[in-house]
Amino acid sequence: MAPRTPAAGIAPSAAIALAAALAAVLAAGCGGSERPPQVAVRGTVTVDGAPLPAGTVTFVPVDGAPGPRASGAITAGEFALPAAAGPAPGVHRVEIVAADPDRPAADAELSPAELAQLRTARSPRLKPLPAEYNARSTLRRELTADGENRLDFPLTRTP
Repeated sequence: MAPRTPAAGIAPSAAIALAAALAAVLAAGCGGSERPPQVAVRGTVTVDGAPLPAGTVTFVPVDGAPGPRASGAITAGEFALPAAAGPAPGVHRVEIVAADPDRPAADAELSPAELAQLRTARSPRLKPLPAEYNARSTLRRELTADGENRLDFPLTRTP
């Protein structure tokens, strides 16, 4: 009777081939899917000297900077992205979009009557920011892996 391998009835040559294939897979690892390091970033957004009541700030990598986009909420003129949700170090185009502070969050559960009211309501206070700050942003900032990434954006309605 042929000697048995620890691999429950697999021939020794098959066990060696299986081990070699497993070692090759483990050696290859997930190198292509490794995420670049991320950094924390915080700061302020003012418009004509007043804090932006609500909005979103998005960091889009440019000039070969690694990593995906990273976004965070702006509340009362301040934003903070922890490193776990932050952008990678490098140069980023920064998009800032104003939001209506009186509108509920997109995931809020509303009654049909509240939804109907929202569809017809218009906030007279909300004025969109110029496209130079969002859709066609000219804002650029470099984020570093060392030190604090504190960014302040003093915007104007007429850039």
